[in-house]
Amino acid sequence: MTLKDPTLFRLRGIGGWPVQIKVSILFLAAFLVHFNGTVADVLAEMVVLLLLFLALYLHGLGQALAARLYGVPVRQITLSGGISTCDAEPTQPSVQMTILAMGPLTNLTLWAVMTLIVSVLPQGGLAWALNAFAMVNLYLAALSLIPMRPLPGGALLQLSLSPALPQVTADRVVAITGLICALAWIPAMLISYMLLGLLLFVLPAVPALWRMLHLNRAMRLREG
Repeated sequence: MTLKDPTLFRLRGIGGWPVQIKVSILFLAAFLVHFNGTVADVLAEMVVLLLLFLALYLHGLGQALAARLYGVPVRQITLSGGISTCDAEPTQPSVQMTILAMGPLTNLTLWAVMTLIVSVLPQGGLAWALNAFAMVNLYLAALSLIPMRPLPGGALLQLSLSPALPQVTADRVVAITGLICALAWIPAMLISYMLLGLLLFVLPAVPALWRMLHLNRAMRLREG
């Protein structure tokens, strides 16, 4: 999130990495669980919410494991209302890209494995839960790759453009792309919520993107 998001609590996760849970998780829960339906409906919504939390954590864990593979120290994994980040030490851009990409790749792998398992299971509660977990992982992987800060896709776009383009041009492309995605983000989340009952409680980093665009413009004028 781009606004202040206080820490709700901390715990020790897999691999010994601290896991920081942000307050925005509660907002996500409030949107996804409704207490005006039947008991079965409420339980189903709570299961989906827990599966989304698990998918978010595994997203960050995948990044942390990739960082460990490259010998990059990881301070913590942070879970907020729709995004999971691995707080790793700065490293070379190619390694940063691999670490960032491992989050969506972990979710896509879980989607593929769960879908395969569901295809051979008889219909029932277990098949429903695994199918829901598969869909949640696919949803999270797809949205996390949108090229907009603070999503991983925004950082991946910047890291991929920087070696190929002058820094001023790369920053301009990143800023404009991010702002376009930001304009569509809230309507997209509303549609997602109405059609799928899912959303990510993530606020686009519009102020940072706007500053990047105007700083870029000022640099171009100075160079001209």
